[in-house]
This record gives sequence, C-alpha cells and structure tokens, in this order.
Amino acid sequence: MLDVVHPFARALYEHRLYVRLLVREAPTHPHVAARLAQAQQDGLGLRTEFLEARVRAGDLRPHDAESAGRLLTFAAMTPYRIGGDTEPAARFLAAAVDIVLRGIARGGSAPDKHGDSPEAPRPQGAPIEGEGS
Repeated sequence: MLDVVHPFARALYEHRLYVRLLVREAPTHPHVAARLAQAQQDGLGLRTEFLEARVRAGDLRPHDAESAGRLLTFAAMTPYRIGGDTEPAARFLAAAVDIVLRGIARGGSAPDKHGDSPEAPRPQGAPIEGEGS
C-alpha cells in the first residue's frame, strides 16, 4: 500500500507551488475550485476502489474503504505539509499506512461504514441487525 500512497505524496511535494496556487485561487475562482474538488473526488474514488478490490481478493478484511481511503489521502498530504522527502515525513507516511492497514487495537476490529463496531455494546433495547421488526 505504501507503494500506492508514496507516489501521490511525492507528486504533491514536487508540485507544491502549483498545489498552493490552486488552493489559494480556488475561493475566488469557481472553475478552479470545481476542478480541485473533482480531482480530490477522483483520487478518493481510485483509492476506495483499490481498497475494495483488495477486500474482494481476500487481502484485506471488510471495512469502510472510503474512510480508509480518506485517511490514506490525509497521510499522503502530510509530507507535503511538513517538508517533503525528509526522514520524519517518510517515517510518518510509512507508519500511517501501517496503522490504517493493521489498526492499533489488539484483537479489535474497525467500525463498518455506518460507524458500528462488532465489539461495541448495543444500547439497551436497540434492535439487532437482521432481526425482524
């Protein structure tokens, strides 16, 4: 996964002046804002599709792929924000990808896309999913 996220992080850093220009101009230029938003959505879609394909292939457990894709996007943006190809930035990116892929809970599982965790206690009287009403 790092080999998927790292090129995105490097491209942000290498083109940081252009990225800053786009971000700075977006509030006053609707066409720039629209293109930037579309690029962000397209990138998130690609990362989400990649993660969903890895779930279908059995490489990853079922999870909220869109949220994981967003986390990986934010992780990839951090080296750009903290100075690019530095050792701390590279260490952060590798650690962030590892945390997203492995999690940090011992024996736990992440919430699904609705925010429900299989281990989270249900509120008193809450229906169990799949039981009739």
